[in-house]
Amino acid sequence: MEECETDVGCSRMVTQSVWNLITNFGDGAVGLPLALLVLIVLLASGWSRGAAGWIASVGACLLVVATLKFAFDGCGSILPAAHHFSPSGHAALSAVTYGGLALLGSRHLPELARPFIAVAASAWVCAIAASRIELHVHSPVEVVVGLAIGGASVALLAAVIGRSAGPRWLAPALAGTTVAVLVVMHGARWPLEDYVHVAAVGPQGSARLCGR
Repeated sequence: MEECETDVGCSRMVTQSVWNLITNFGDGAVGLPLALLVLIVLLASGWSRGAAGWIASVGACLLVVATLKFAFDGCGSILPAAHHFSPSGHAALSAVTYGGLALLGSRHLPELARPFIAVAASAWVCAIAASRIELHVHSPVEVVVGLAIGGASVALLAAVIGRSAGPRWLAPALAGTTVAVLVVMHGARWPLEDYVHVAAVGPQGSARLCGR
């Protein structure tokens, strides 16, 4: 952390460091490896509906976010109001991964305990989403759109798995996988949005399709 000259400056630096710490839990460098390893665990468990639901929900989430970013980034000339609109990928990816994990991992818990898991996961996702606003990376609307995409993806997961459940050892395995990924990958950053921007404004991107 850089040196600060006043108490107010130090307080702001500490606050920003905390928000940076939180926001890194939603980075693609954490979410994408976690999603892949969760899929491997689900396949190893033999829970086919769980694996299918995970593929559908995470895949749909990534596809929608990437499509919106690609379209709005490349079509700013004909959509001036949306030129700088970019749904929060951190919010969407956090919602589908952490929300999905809470859903998958709580299948064998008592009915009364499941809402507490859902509330805890929701609070954690909201904290990550709030960090994007506090760090001035996204507007509140962009964060809400990201959360809506991620939330809809979790609803898709719930619809696919229905009342089915994996083996009882699945929850500890998913928890261990999550902790391992967080320990190894937290703090790493993948500039995925930069890649989308390059693709959007490139010669074959949405900018060309929109006549830019």
